Amino acid sequence: MRSLIVIVTLLAVSPCAAAKKESDWTVGGVLSGVAHPIDGDTVFIETADGAMIRTRLFGQNSFEYDTAEGWRASAALTELAEGRPVSCHIVDRNRPRRKGGTGRPVAVCALAETDGGRIDLAEAMLRAGEASAARYFLFKTYPKADPTVLEGLAARYLAAEAQARAAGLGVWGRLERKNRAAEPPQTLVPLWLAAGLALLAFPLGFLGAAAGGSWSTRRRRTDATRANA
Repeated sequence: MRSLIVIVTLLAVSPCAAAKKESDWTVGGVLSGVAHPIDGDTVFIETADGAMIRTRLFGQNSFEYDTAEGWRASAALTELAEGRPVSCHIVDRNRPRRKGGTGRPVAVCALAETDGGRIDLAEAMLRAGEASAARYFLFKTYPKADPTVLEGLAARYLAAEAQARAAGLGVWGRLERKNRAAEPPQTLVPLWLAAGLALLAFPLGFLGAAAGGSWSTRRRRTDATRANA
């Protein structure tokens, strides 16, 4: 009996029992823990109590996980954040998977402060060219979110995407190269051949006009002879 009581007590205070669900994290709150990316725009946040909270990065989109570009985006975010401490300011909730669900947190996530300052995960992905800015969501209003977190965020994210596209980084460069490879080859006429054809066209046109004139003259003479017969 005493052993049973001990086991129940350990389960009650264990990290698994104390772990929170995704629905326990409210908009405006801060979710902190260790990052474990699962694709280019989603991470599991492992909290101190052992919870694994699936969190969507706010303001950016990457290719789906089951595509070649999705694998590259996932690898980029994993290299950046895997196993590193992160703090996420929740600004919204993702669409519920089923009726009555609360949806997973959507958050602005940044790595813990370093000598270079905080690293915004979504902005870093945009700057590397491995994601695109989610314009519709960037310009929505989020009354329950911390306004200081969203201040200037849309401008920063759009600028990061524009710089990556201009430089042909990440997916932008790969898609451009793929489109070029798919274009049919263009046959260009050499300059010397074009010049030769132009010079040849003049005498041929002159001879054609002369031949046409002679033929017209002979025809008129034939018609006149037939009329006088």
